[in-house]
Amino acid sequence: MKKSKKLKNLFLLTFGVILLIGLVGFIALFITINNLPSVELLQSRHINESTKIFDRTGEVLLFELYGEERRTVIPFDQIPEIVKQSTLVIEDVNFYNHGAVDIKGILRAALINAKTGSISQGGSTITQQFAKTAFLTLDRTFVRKFKEAILSYQLEKTFSKDEILGLYLNQIPYGSNAYGI
Repeated sequence: MKKSKKLKNLFLLTFGVILLIGLVGFIALFITINNLPSVELLQSRHINESTKIFDRTGEVLLFELYGEERRTVIPFDQIPEIVKQSTLVIEDVNFYNHGAVDIKGILRAALINAKTGSISQGGSTITQQFAKTAFLTLDRTFVRKFKEAILSYQLEKTFSKDEILGLYLNQIPYGSNAYGI
């Protein structure tokens, strides 16, 4: 009888610990999700653009003034197709075929990185990269990646793939202080 009582107590203790860990995890998830910025804010956000000064005809650009970011927002339908396709080939060839997070891409990158012993491949989708640059810091932490994934799912519920690609192309840094296409 003593052995069965010890086994029962061990089972109850194990179950209680698992339940407690699950509850703490759920509370952490709830707090994280509620503290994330709303992706709907993208529809009303103001993006800093360069100030352009043209000649009196309005056709010859004389000066372009900018602060930390040099940017001109281009509507998606005016972005050259070659730019869209080149970006997809380099950054996320399966962009239109997967969801917000590409599990196969993450596993592929992890396998290649494990083989090479360094981080030479990334597994983030274009949606994840946009979520990171638009809403989050560049910290390389599990918490940031988790937030990035949640925001990516919210982005894909709110915007079409074309809209996300357009937002991405107008957001990402291209070097120096040039941002967006």
